[in-house]
Amino acid sequence: MKALWEVFGFSETPYNKKPLEMNENDFLLFTGRKDQSASFLSQFDQPNGCVLVVSGGPGIGKTSFINTQQYIIEENKSLVSQKPIPCYKRTPAQPSDDSLSIARRVVHNTLDNITLHCKKPGNKKLPDELKELSKWMSHQADDGGCNFDILGTFGFGFNNIPINVNDATLENWHEILTIIKEVCIKKLDRDGFTVIIDNVEVYQLEDLAKILMSFRDTLFDIDNIWWIVVGQANLFSELSAHDTRISERIEGAGIEIPPLSAQELHDMVQKRIRAAQNKEDAMNPLSENIHQHLYDASRGVARFVLDTANNLILRISKIANKAVSELDSASPEVLNQVFLKVLQKMLFEKQINDSISLDQLGELSIDILSKYKLNNSDISLIKHIGLNTANNLDHNTLGYDSIDEFRAGIEKLIQKKVLHTFHTNDDLQYELLNYGYLAVKLDVIDQIDF
Repeated sequence: MKALWEVFGFSETPYNKKPLEMNENDFLLFTGRKDQSASFLSQFDQPNGCVLVVSGGPGIGKTSFINTQQYIIEENKSLVSQKPIPCYKRTPAQPSDDSLSIARRVVHNTLDNITLHCKKPGNKKLPDELKELSKWMSHQADDGGCNFDILGTFGFGFNNIPINVNDATLENWHEILTIIKEVCIKKLDRDGFTVIIDNVEVYQLEDLAKILMSFRDTLFDIDNIWWIVVGQANLFSELSAHDTRISERIEGAGIEIPPLSAQELHDMVQKRIRAAQNKEDAMNPLSENIHQHLYDASRGVARFVLDTANNLILRISKIANKAVSELDSASPEVLNQVFLKVLQKMLFEKQINDSISLDQLGELSIDILSKYKLNNSDISLIKHIGLNTANNLDHNTLGYDSIDEFRAGIEKLIQKKVLHTFHTNDDLQYELLNYGYLAVKLDVIDQIDF
């Protein structure tokens, strides 16, 4: 049977939500963020390395942004004079982390990044001393531990490095990262390397501050390492308010990735359409009107728009596949004809008819929200907020028996990304997100099972 996206004239889905990678094709898909890009590149262009903070809400595009900036630097598409080895493999934060576990993973991932760099055509071979370090990190050294003598042979000596990697102290990791940096400069003709510590929102602010303070005068003090700390919206402001000693070590005032504008989102989708099409007359499977509904629901978060648009097309394809499944003994040719015929009835000039898209989007919202185990009070809260913003919510009028139950309901909706809170002039505001917004917009909120 003809592949779904081929029917629409595409080689693959144009609604791929995967973050952009460091390559030419993905670079051409990057949209907007001009001010943030200028800030990143100017702050990054420090001769001895630096610490940057990149922050923004979930799904806002932080990974795509950073990968694109690294590609710009690596391919000399900017005026940045520094050329560290890029960070292909990030170090994601984990709730159980302490300073030592992060430092160990940073070293492990840095060695992997340098290995990937050295495998690329035209780059120098991986130096022997880094091979020895990689063996030590992976516990594959001989009985005498890592052959640290080879490091001395090349002019890179260790002082008091333990044989067992698990016994290494923060000072040891400082020395090891210093050695790796020197190898990059002397053996690989690069200015150092980049480290990305990702998803730091898994930490409480106080715990994150303790980790960053432990790095402040140790790992962050090593020249020619470019550190990028990635986390929740307003991360720099929160760190600055918590402890200025940390924010003073960070270059600039943080780079906040905002939601896309409506025009930027439409441009992003159009770029992906052009990149995925294998027929000149292929057009957006969904109309701009449907994209606008998804944009409004997401508040400008690209990941939700792309993921929901893709799921919407798959649901519509399911309708055609259901008709095909009822033909038990038909030949493949007949099955393909039936599939195309049913799908064709749902199209209007090669786009899915808006009425069908909206119906399926409403059903998708019902399906998703019904899985969240919402209660009557939660539904009342969603309906009360509606398509506007709200403040000064009263738990009594919303059907909650107590303020604690109200707060638990709010927290549940926030965790499910049905509700968003923000402050304006010290006043807490509430607004619906994603499927909560769509359920109200499409008037299906009363059809949700609870």
